[in-house]
Amino acid sequence: MKTNYKQFLSITVALIIGCAYQHAAVAQKNPKRIYIQNDKKKKISIKFKYINNLIIIPVRINNSDTLNFILDTGVSNTILQNNSPPGLKPLKYSKDFVINGLGDGKSLLAHHSIENDINICGLVGEHQDLLVIEDNELKLSNFLGIPIHGLIGYELFKDLIVEINYDQQVVTLNSHKKYKYKGNSSRQITVPMMIESSKPYINAIITQSDSSELPVRFLLDLGASYAMWVNMQSAPTFKLPAKNAPAYLGLGLSGIVMGKIGRVPKVSIDKFDFTNVLVSFPDTISLSYASYQDNRQGSFGAEMLSRFNLIIDYRGQKLTLTPNSHYKRPFRSNLSGMEVSAVIPGQPVYIVSYIQQVSPAHKAGLEVGDKIIQINGEQVSNLSISEINGLFIQRPGKKIHIRFNRNGVEKNASFVLTDVL
Repeated sequence: MKTNYKQFLSITVALIIGCAYQHAAVAQKNPKRIYIQNDKKKKISIKFKYINNLIIIPVRINNSDTLNFILDTGVSNTILQNNSPPGLKPLKYSKDFVINGLGDGKSLLAHHSIENDINICGLVGEHQDLLVIEDNELKLSNFLGIPIHGLIGYELFKDLIVEINYDQQVVTLNSHKKYKYKGNSSRQITVPMMIESSKPYINAIITQSDSSELPVRFLLDLGASYAMWVNMQSAPTFKLPAKNAPAYLGLGLSGIVMGKIGRVPKVSIDKFDFTNVLVSFPDTISLSYASYQDNRQGSFGAEMLSRFNLIIDYRGQKLTLTPNSHYKRPFRSNLSGMEVSAVIPGQPVYIVSYIQQVSPAHKAGLEVGDKIIQINGEQVSNLSISEINGLFIQRPGKKIHIRFNRNGVEKNASFVLTDVL
C-alpha cells in the first residue's frame, strides 16, 4: 500500500532555477502577445502539477505533443530545454548566446529560435522567441522525476493577470480587459511590485538576531523551490546567523550551487510576519558567475510564496497575497544530507545524486550513485520524488532505514534525521 506523505511534499533547498538565468534581450519579428483564443472567455484555468514546490503546466510548441513547462517569474525569455521533445518540428534559429548564472562556473550555449507558436490550454502566442538549451546540462528532469521540457515566465505574465491557488493547485490566466478585482478581505493585502528588466521585485524587512531591521528588495521567483536566499555581497549590513551550516543549495544555470543555510528571527512582507525562516546563502564562487544588474539583496522562492494564494499583475505592478492552508507551515530543511534524483525521468528508479560531508547519510556510508530500493520498508517504486524528499524533512530524531544497491550488491544503511541549525 502506498504511504501518504502529502504533508511533506515541499522542500526548501533543491533546485535553484529562476534566479539563475541572465538572458540577453532578444528582438522579436512580428511580436504578438499571448492571449485567450476564444474572445468570449474571460479566463483559462489550468490544473497544475506541483513537484518540489514548483508549478508545472502543459505547453505545446508548434503543435507539438503536450510538454511540461515550469511556470517561472525568474526567467525573462521562454526556455526550451532541448530541441527534440515529443512531436516538435524543426525550429528556426537566428543566433546563439553564451549564458551564465548561479553555479560553479559552467557556461551554457543557448540557441535563439524565432517564429514559434505557443498553445497553453486555449491560450495562444504567435511569432514567439525561444532560447533553446540542452537538458543534459541542467538535469531538471532527473531532479523533478518527470520530463521537464522548458520554463515560461515574462512572455506569459506580461499579457495576463495570473492567479495561483496553491490549495487547489490551479493557475488561472485572466484577460486584462475583462478582469475585475474583488473587494479586499481583512486577510488579504496588495503590495507594490516593481517590474524591471522583465522581472518582478517586492520589498520586505528582515529582522536580525540583534533586533536590527534590514529593508530588502527581493526578486519574486516562482521557479526556485527554496524559501529565500540572500546575497551577502549586496547586503553588507546583513549578519550571517551565528548558527549556520555548509550546504548543497541546488542547481543553478552554471552548475552546482554551494553555500550555507541559517535561520533569521523574522521576515516581514507588509503585515505578514514569518519567524525562524530558513535562508540560503550562496557562496561567492557560485555568485561570481552570475552578473546581476538589478540591485537586489536576494529572492523569495516558492517555499515562501506558496504560503499564499497569489494574484500577479505585471501591468498594474502589484501583487495580491491571501494566506492559504500552508501559511503556518514551519520552514523545514533536508535533514538527511543526501539528494535523490531519477535515473530516467518518469520512471520510479532513484539514485543518490549528492552527499553532504559529515551528514547523517554520509556517516551511514551512503555514496553518490547508490540505487535506492526501499526507504523505511517502502519500495521506492511506489513513491514519487516529492514523497521521497518529504521523508527527509520530517522532525529531527526520525529514523531512516535505506536499502540500496551498489555495484550489484544490496546493502542497508540507517541514520537519524539531524537538525544542524
